Amino acid sequence: MSLGEPRRDSIGPSGLHILIRRICPICDARKLVEPTGPVDSPILVFGWAPGKKEIAKGIPWIGPAGMVLESELLRHGIQRNSYRLTNLWLHEPAEIGTKRNLNPLYQKELDWHFSELKNEFVGKRAILIMGAEPTHILGISNISSVTGTSVKSQFIPSSVDVVMAMVNPAQALHDLLGEVRLALDNFALALHERGI
Repeated sequence: MSLGEPRRDSIGPSGLHILIRRICPICDARKLVEPTGPVDSPILVFGWAPGKKEIAKGIPWIGPAGMVLESELLRHGIQRNSYRLTNLWLHEPAEIGTKRNLNPLYQKELDWHFSELKNEFVGKRAILIMGAEPTHILGISNISSVTGTSVKSQFIPSSVDVVMAMVNPAQALHDLLGEVRLALDNFALALHERGI
């Protein structure tokens, strides 16, 4: 399988599905945690990077924060298999290094991962950005001042009807369930109002 080939499932000799994962073409060592959900879904939900559980299984947002996200969206009838789900980084982020000793691959890797994410924006009508890091990369102000509100970014096509930012759903695990719930309530309401 070449690096550019998409992830695919195949049937192994025992009849079980086998997940074939791409390797990062920049670092050439890390397996990617590819987006899940229908490619043609009008909704894209993304955060910063996969956690340990997601990296081990190759599936985004299956850890505790993902369970919060899934259950809160399900309160509004939005099922996980109805939206596209991913992260800006498709594997653990590269170390940036220090001011005196910057990692030369960091920016190259970030640029590649960001271009993969921008490909996901195509054809979407609604985008939910989760966490401080991805909002910062997209040029959006401090997440605490915009969580649960509509935002704009020069990187997101103007054809997208709903663009909203929120804190990482993991914050609900640290006494901020109300803030996470309010943001997801606002996102679901915006989807409903626009018939998405």
